[in-house]
Amino acid sequence: MNGNESFAETDDLTAFASIAGLDAAVLAELLPSPAALQRDALEPRSEDQHLQVARAVAHLMIGRPDDGLEAVVSLLADGRIEVAEYSIRWEGHTPMVRRRLDVAVLIDLMADSPERTAAVVDAVTSVRRRRRKRFRRCSRCDVLTPPEWWSSEGHCQTCAERYRGAVH
Repeated sequence: MNGNESFAETDDLTAFASIAGLDAAVLAELLPSPAALQRDALEPRSEDQHLQVARAVAHLMIGRPDDGLEAVVSLLADGRIEVAEYSIRWEGHTPMVRRRLDVAVLIDLMADSPERTAAVVDAVTSVRRRRRKRFRRCSRCDVLTPPEWWSSEGHCQTCAERYRGAVH
């Protein structure tokens, strides 16, 4: 799995729900699709000061890759679940996926409980709403764009490159 596949193409939602102690049917009904499971670690969490640093086992990306991913649900090695806003940090021309931990929600409820699944769905809904408020509409092409794809002067990076000669 390359981390870009959707649940419509794979059974990753069921796999994630199983290892995280969540109800797959409830998640499938309430969370947006497609979403993708990433089993390898995201960028290290060394900047995390308000949450206990814990290694993640798997990450569930929520949202549509073509429309802007919104949330990252991480199963931590100690069994807790972290729901954070999706974010990117640019390394040259390469976007590195990371999580905005300053607004992360940590869920420490017993696995396989309805309350745990409900808490994850509530946290994802809240994080998605907060992230969507940071999207802006390009003044040139009128496309709603996530913050990491913005250039200056009210243009998305695509329009800035195409019409203003910007190099990203």
